[in-house]
Amino acid sequence: ALPICVDGLLVEWNVVFDTRGHTIFIEDGTERKNIIRYNLVGVVRPIWSLLMVDQSPSCYWIVNPDNEIYGNIAAGSSHYGFWMRSLEEPDGTSGQREADAGLKRCPNWTPLLRFDDNVAHSTGKHGLKVSNYFPVEDGYMCPDSAVSAPAVFKNFSSFKNRHMGVWGEFLVDVHFDHFKLVDHVKSGIEFKYINGREAKFATSYISNTLFVGRMHDEIFTPESEKCAVHGNCPGPRPKVDGDNGWWYSSNNDAGNGFTHAIHLPGIGSEVKVVNSTFMNYQGMLYGCAWCVAHRGGYEMEFFNSTLHNVEHIAHFKHGVGGIVIDGDGTLGVGPGGRIVPPTGQFR
Repeated sequence: ALPICVDGLLVEWNVVFDTRGHTIFIEDGTERKNIIRYNLVGVVRPIWSLLMVDQSPSCYWIVNPDNEIYGNIAAGSSHYGFWMRSLEEPDGTSGQREADAGLKRCPNWTPLLRFDDNVAHSTGKHGLKVSNYFPVEDGYMCPDSAVSAPAVFKNFSSFKNRHMGVWGEFLVDVHFDHFKLVDHVKSGIEFKYINGREAKFATSYISNTLFVGRMHDEIFTPESEKCAVHGNCPGPRPKVDGDNGWWYSSNNDAGNGFTHAIHLPGIGSEVKVVNSTFMNYQGMLYGCAWCVAHRGGYEMEFFNSTLHNVEHIAHFKHGVGGIVIDGDGTLGVGPGGRIVPPTGQFR
């Protein structure tokens, strides 16, 4: 593997195959202004004798966003292709050195230098995982007054990952532009928590993105003839609750048995999806993956959407599974129209 423990290093044109633990990685969180480009990492496996995080490894592990990551390929990993795990404070020997000098540093507040034109496929979990990231101006120096510095992940292609193309938790003012997310088992994008109540009016955009559920063109739904008559169903039958609708409950880590473009956040607000295309989905959206019983109801807005071969715009987990807003009518509901669970709470 290739640990990076310095500033200003150029790591390029490497091919790394069949390793254990994180492969190309930023070591402690103090390392900045490195360039990681045009590398290929394939077949990454867990290891049980190093750090805990090496038991769920990634091809590229980034613990300080102040680095340039572009033109790389992650081709097969037990867990993740790229993992942006910004640390609350540096660790390891260099982190201890900063602490001994009385210097406070905040990698998870640090603005994103560059993440562009990367590819991830064939992972056991997610193509890109982004964790605990709240970028602000001059954030590495831990300013007392936080002024948001939007982080934009660009031009990412992700396909045939066992869980999600992109998975995020505890994010504020993080954006995704020109992504191509294709043929994932569960979802193109899922957020556990994004722009919650402490976000101070941040709005995150998913823009210019292509979502494809399955590469083959035919889709089946539980009420379709092939499913009802022949038993050819892509997932479990929904729970039917009289006149209140059909519910697609989640079976813990297995999901609800269908592939979706976006899982609405468990906790989150101010997320807009613009100029995006959705193809080949039984249920395009799922509300919501991480909300527990009687929790949810968060909104997501859609503008200039293009749909092809989409049977249902949304599946809902329960009666407060989220609110889908058709900002300009391109979802087919009408400008400003809402899609909500059919239980009466939102009427």
